[in-house]
Amino acid sequence: MEINKKKVVVIGCGSIGSKYLEILCELGFSVGCYDIKKIDSNLYNNKIIIFESFKNCIESKPDFIIIATPPNEHLSCLEKTIKSNAKILLEKPLAASLNDAKSIVKIAEKNKNRIWCVSNMRYHPGFIALKKNLENLGKIYSTTSHFSHKLSQMRPASKNIFAAKKDEGGVILDCVHDIDLLVRLFGKLSLINSWIASLGNDKIEAEDFAQLQIISEKGVHISINLDFLSRWKSRGIKIVGENATLLWESHGKNPELVSVKILSNDGIIEKILDNITIPNDLVYKEMLLDFTSNCEELQTVSEAFDILSLALEARS
Repeated sequence: MEINKKKVVVIGCGSIGSKYLEILCELGFSVGCYDIKKIDSNLYNNKIIIFESFKNCIESKPDFIIIATPPNEHLSCLEKTIKSNAKILLEKPLAASLNDAKSIVKIAEKNKNRIWCVSNMRYHPGFIALKKNLENLGKIYSTTSHFSHKLSQMRPASKNIFAAKKDEGGVILDCVHDIDLLVRLFGKLSLINSWIASLGNDKIEAEDFAQLQIISEKGVHISINLDFLSRWKSRGIKIVGENATLLWESHGKNPELVSVKILSNDGIIEKILDNITIPNDLVYKEMLLDFTSNCEELQTVSEAFDILSLALEARS
């Protein structure tokens, strides 16, 4: 089937849903959307179909459906969209509660290879380079991961900022993809302890600062530092091994500067990526292309459940 003949419907047109709509139009799909709030079609130059109900969405027989609503609506949306024949992508985190997440897992088990979860950072050039060079380190001792950026700079105030909602938001749930990357590198993770706080002035009811201490099933000690405080966006992972240290650093946004280095014990630096620039939408575009083809790298519902369980434990 030609790409411009495939139909994609986005449910929920907040900050991330709007981004998906723009990228899908750019990629040449036939695009539709539904939101409980009225949508101004002029925002998309009349390139999208606006549906009046879930029923209309399903009756349009889409090939793909993306659920980009707040997490506490994921289960109810999935129960409706699973009645279609479409392949479904759920925005992260999987749900707002473990009970909802367990129900989603049951639906996924009955509908094999139909439901996937957002994991856009798996497609980041920095992470891909990091993963490819992991074997050069020998035994791995410890890892430090961080993400830092002020929330009000990440999302316009006019958009739905779910992380500001007390029961389903906060920096840990918003950054579950950073936990996902560590699972991809080291396998199953267990929480040792966590420290969370609300420190900034963005009026976030949930935490905007978190430090997590984690251990992998293979004994790698991991420290995760997350915050919605810094006016300068940065993200990265540092892995300390017996042969060398592997370092991924990303700075800024649109464009983002990315470097990956191997620092050996004698001080020699091998530059895998040397401050390359990547556009803001690259990881989303690559993820959507994977979702609408073979789903080779996408997160499964089972993986998303394990990560959500750890994240909720860290917040408790």
